[in-house]
Amino acid sequence: MEISNINLLGRTRHNISWKKMKEKYGTSSEIVDGHTVYKFNNNYESDQLTKEPFYMSRIPYDSFIPWHFHEYVEITIVIHGKLEMHFFDENVTVNAGQVVLVDARCAHQNSILDASSSAMTIAIRPNALQQLLVERMPTRGFLTNFLSSSIHRVDFSERYWQFSRIDTNIMSGILTSLIGVYSEKHGVSQDLQQTLLQAFLLLLMQQSQIRQTDNAHLNKYHVRPLDLIIYMDKHYQNISLETMALYFNYSPNYLSTKLKKATGSNFQELIQKKRMDVAREMLKKTDIAVDKIAFNVGYSNPVYFYRLFNRVTGVTPAIYRKQYKS
Repeated sequence: MEISNINLLGRTRHNISWKKMKEKYGTSSEIVDGHTVYKFNNNYESDQLTKEPFYMSRIPYDSFIPWHFHEYVEITIVIHGKLEMHFFDENVTVNAGQVVLVDARCAHQNSILDASSSAMTIAIRPNALQQLLVERMPTRGFLTNFLSSSIHRVDFSERYWQFSRIDTNIMSGILTSLIGVYSEKHGVSQDLQQTLLQAFLLLLMQQSQIRQTDNAHLNKYHVRPLDLIIYMDKHYQNISLETMALYFNYSPNYLSTKLKKATGSNFQELIQKKRMDVAREMLKKTDIAVDKIAFNVGYSNPVYFYRLFNRVTGVTPAIYRKQYKS
């Protein structure tokens, strides 16, 4: 994968002394599952804790990085070569064009990156993640709510996602644009930066074959919560608890319990919220007839849709559309 302007993030540092960094910052540590895990307040490319909503940097090569965690979500993108990432339960090989998203307070360690490889990270602050995933992606519903659950996380987790099959041409274009506007510290609106970062997150959600781990809650041989969420996000228009349970070889009751544990909402609540979110966006952005919108989001009975929409929003679909069109 090629990112032509990667050098705008600065030269790649190398041979960074962990001993000197530890002495300089007085990094605190905790013992987790027998490992000494350090809390990284700073990004290893920066001497100061960034105050921006997100921070982009290149991973240094020929440099030891210990077991660590941080309070932000970290996205690692391998550009050339490969990177070995270690988690408590397994080691993950990340090849060029692949991405790993590491949740807040997820302990991990990278193997030493050799000089022939190149990788970068995007560190996203919790408040920025909240805005990007929930406020700026209204139709993504329960998918974004699940990913953004790290905002309120206080315990250690083993939540990380490997995105293995991404259109590298699209990803390269988005990252090149993002790096370009990110490097222009003045004269570029924060909205433009966040829109490009949002596009990158959407690409990960929509185009990838996702390998997800959530061993804080689930046996690794079982279906992961994100698998369920993505299935619902794709099939919300014509889905039932029974057909979904059959697909995953679960009983409906077990599936319902699993969803409630992962998201805090039951199956019906999740589907209703998704359908209402999509319907609201269609009312705001299109002139499609209300009856057809009802059918498009999964309701065969328009009268039921009218009543439900009125109960959820407090107004009829026609009034809702008029409010946003005026």
